[in-house]
Amino acid sequence: MQDQAFNLSRKAFGDDADKTLVVAYQSHQDALHFLAESLAHANAVALLQGPAGSGKSTIAAEQADWSAQNAPVARIDGDHLTPRQLLAGMLSQFGIESSSLPDERLLQTLSSYLGEQTREGHTPVLIIDDVDRASPSALRLLNWVAAQESRNDYALRIVLTGRSDLSMFVKDDTLRDVARRHPPSYSLNPMTLQESSIYLRTRLIAAGGQGSATVFSIKECEKLHKLSRGWPGSINRLAYDLMNISVERLVSSEDSPIPSVVITRDGETVATVPLTEKQYIIGRSSMSDIVIDDS
Repeated sequence: MQDQAFNLSRKAFGDDADKTLVVAYQSHQDALHFLAESLAHANAVALLQGPAGSGKSTIAAEQADWSAQNAPVARIDGDHLTPRQLLAGMLSQFGIESSSLPDERLLQTLSSYLGEQTREGHTPVLIIDDVDRASPSALRLLNWVAAQESRNDYALRIVLTGRSDLSMFVKDDTLRDVARRHPPSYSLNPMTLQESSIYLRTRLIAAGGQGSATVFSIKECEKLHKLSRGWPGSINRLAYDLMNISVERLVSSEDSPIPSVVITRDGETVATVPLTEKQYIIGRSSMSDIVIDDS
């Protein structure tokens, strides 16, 4: 039983959770609409911001899947990103083998590819998660890429996600060509209490939990929502911890002896009653929880 509970918590909220599972809520849907609309415009740059655990990467991945239906897409992790990683990562995801090429050839290859795809009407999409954690040299390369044009059209559509105010972030001189494209921004909002409850139960059901509504009570859903402030990543972590704490308490209680009331007469045991409830009435009346039939 405990193993099943541990497995459920891991599959619903832990490392074994289905990475493709998306539980959409209002701000999630609004963010996707914002990205789709922004990428359809001539400037084709969009900024998506929110704190850690707000669901930016999940939304970016969903947008990448949609964009890939009509154009090449590269999605890059910006954490400590270097220029070489950015170049090689883009070309690799665009299907171009480039691991042995020097940096100068990488730039030439990328520029030629972007121009060719744009002329054919399939302007590639670059998505960088946590761009505000990339190295300054990678940001300078991003700025160069953002300036690439083909027949007076920008040769790359760009989505940048980050924790900080990206509207101010791109105004730094390092990203002047990104700022020149006047990118709109969208700040994610947390889930409401109702959305948080639906989120919790949907993930439990997807993980194979039966009777998921009984795993977290209404009060526990309210507590999880308050502590997480409605951010999905925080809800996952807190729900996982809460489920495992409950299992640990169950295991601990099973390992401990259950206290009992032992009824004796003249040194002989008449009855032993395990104390599994919080309170008892002891007496001669048949209405008592523990009846002692002795005057």
